[in-house]
Amino acid sequence: MLLYLIYFLQYHLQIIFNKRPRKFNVFYLLIYTVLSFVALFLFNVMLFRVEPTYLVKTQIYYGFSFAAAAIYWFWDSVFLQKKN
Repeated sequence: MLLYLIYFLQYHLQIIFNKRPRKFNVFYLLIYTVLSFVALFLFNVMLFRVEPTYLVKTQIYYGFSFAAAAIYWFWDSVFLQKKN
């Protein structure tokens, strides 16, 4: 259910972003970063039952979140943002 929710949110976000496509927009990176923090937090809490305060104190959490956001932002800018 969680993976479906993440995919559903990403799909609708992509539709909104393609209304006015802008490649390598920093605002899009910010949105992807926030959503990456939320998705990774929910994924770890639900799957591993880790205490939330411990999770946000680790460097791995921030590293994975920023890396996922940057990879998705690059992928979105290069391949998915199409000018009509």
